Amino acid sequence: MRFALCLGLALMTAVTGCSSTGVVSKEEEKVTIKDFPSRPRSERQTLAVIDFEDKTGYGKGRIGTAAADILINYLAESKQFRVIERTQIAKVLQEHKLEQSGITDAATAVKVGKLLNVKLLAYGAVTNFGMREEATEAIIYQKKSQVAECAVTVRLIDVQTGEILLSKMGDGKASREVKGSLGLGGRMSYDESLAGDSLRAAIAKFVDSMVESAY
Repeated sequence: MRFALCLGLALMTAVTGCSSTGVVSKEEEKVTIKDFPSRPRSERQTLAVIDFEDKTGYGKGRIGTAAADILINYLAESKQFRVIERTQIAKVLQEHKLEQSGITDAATAVKVGKLLNVKLLAYGAVTNFGMREEATEAIIYQKKSQVAECAVTVRLIDVQTGEILLSKMGDGKASREVKGSLGLGGRMSYDESLAGDSLRAAIAKFVDSMVESAY
């Protein structure tokens, strides 16, 4: 009887000790832009970034706007271009009754670029986006992952000549993990930041090529 009681207490102690959980956030593919030497402002070409076309139907078009914002931030960080403010772009396009995300061809890009009086114009599309959950379970150990994946295309065009300087496709992936034991059940809450992480993982890959193509 005493042995059974001691065994029961030992098992309860072991279960209690194993019941904690932890949350770890990470990007599957950590990417950064190159550390370019800062180009003198007088030598920087003017560049505008238009909202990306959202072909995913996810988030009511917000994915396309988010992709453009991320590209703008990376280009500003590179210190290679004079990047036009979004508010200025919106004002000009509104005056001419044009939509930011309506650019799907080089001819329209040239027209918009000339209206904005820029040398270069960047546009693109988010062609795929998805979220999923993955789970690994054992008797006393569980791990769940929330994964965001996207596919993006980017084009850079010379407004004066109409030449497409860069046209590339890329993808990005980001995940968040919850690890623990005994009692890690139910669905994970949606982590909206994963969408931005996956877009950053995809778009950062383009910036190095954009700098090289522009100059």
